[in-house]
Amino acid sequence: MTITIPSGLQAGLKKANCLQDIVRSNMIIGKTGNSILATTLKQMYSEEIKGSVYSHPIEDWGHSAGTLIGMTNLQRGVPILGDLPLLGESYNSVELYAEHFVPERNETLRFYLEEDVYWGGENGTWEWVWGRQEEFHLIRSDGEESGVRSRVQELK
Repeated sequence: MTITIPSGLQAGLKKANCLQDIVRSNMIIGKTGNSILATTLKQMYSEEIKGSVYSHPIEDWGHSAGTLIGMTNLQRGVPILGDLPLLGESYNSVELYAEHFVPERNETLRFYLEEDVYWGGENGTWEWVWGRQEEFHLIRSDGEESGVRSRVQELK
C-alpha cells in the first residue's frame, strides 16, 4: 500500500526546514541570543515565513546554562539570558515552527521541528547532531495491515 503525502504538507515541512537553515546561519559565535533572534526574525519575515523560534544550550540532561535565542512566549527578546553571547564548542537545541497554508486541509497549520546542533569546530558551522527531519514518518493505524486486529480476535 503506497501512501502519498499531500503536497501542501510537504511544502509546510520544507518551509520549516528553511526556517531551521535561517536560524542556524544566524547562530554566530559571540553574538547575543537577542541579536541572533532579531536577525533571524528579520530574515524570516523577509522570506514571508510566519513562525516562532526558540533555541537553548543543552547538556547531558536537557537544558543547560547559556544564551537563549527567543522563547515560545518571548519573540522580541529574552531578558538577561538573551543578552549572553553564544558560545562555540557546544550543543544547542533548535526548536521552532513555521506556519503554512495547506490547501488539502483548507487551513494554516504549524509545522513544529526540534533538532539539536553542535559547533563543528574545524568546519566553523553548526552541524545537525542526528540529522534533521526532512520527510514525514508515517505510522500505520490500520490494525488489519499489521495483523493486530486478527490477533485480538483470536484472543477473544
